[in-house]
Amino acid sequence: MDTLDIRNTKESLNDNYDECEDSIIESNTNYLESTTETTTDLDSPMDFSGKISDFSFLEEEYSFFNEGGKLTYDKVAEKMVEDFLVSLFDENEDFSFQILEYNNLHISFYQMSDGYGYIEYKPNENDSILYFSAYVSLRYKGFISPLNYSPIGTEDFYVINLYDWVLIRDQFNYKLYPSGYYFKLFPVVD
Repeated sequence: MDTLDIRNTKESLNDNYDECEDSIIESNTNYLESTTETTTDLDSPMDFSGKISDFSFLEEEYSFFNEGGKLTYDKVAEKMVEDFLVSLFDENEDFSFQILEYNNLHISFYQMSDGYGYIEYKPNENDSILYFSAYVSLRYKGFISPLNYSPIGTEDFYVINLYDWVLIRDQFNYKLYPSGYYFKLFPVVD
């Protein structure tokens, strides 16, 4: 290959590179324009001030009666979290999002261990206070923090951390608290 062929090949590659770069920029611009045109009932993050956008900010107590103690602790916790999730299927002006569908709810009980942090824990019948974390796959519209974005399409599921919960048992009566709210109500005193 002589010098002229190399120069022509180099110019041809540069032209192709410039065309590809222009095409990528145009594609990204079109994508950004299309996503900003997509609206939900909750139009933009600017509309979310003062709304609950994160499961760690919940300040509610949930109650459940486990008639005859038929359900295990994990089933009680799962049922209570599911009831909470279903309550968010309806539009609620206090929240920056609305759940459309959920699946794959995962609950893990844990306890503190000296020097090891949290370790998984299997509840027993003598426990009256239990701690657990929960994750779920959600299809939703609106804005959930800390994801810091609205879903582009409502067809996708996103794995969401529902954070930590405290389950209190008194015989067959259960109360469920988001852990931040529980420790706000009942601070730990040394």
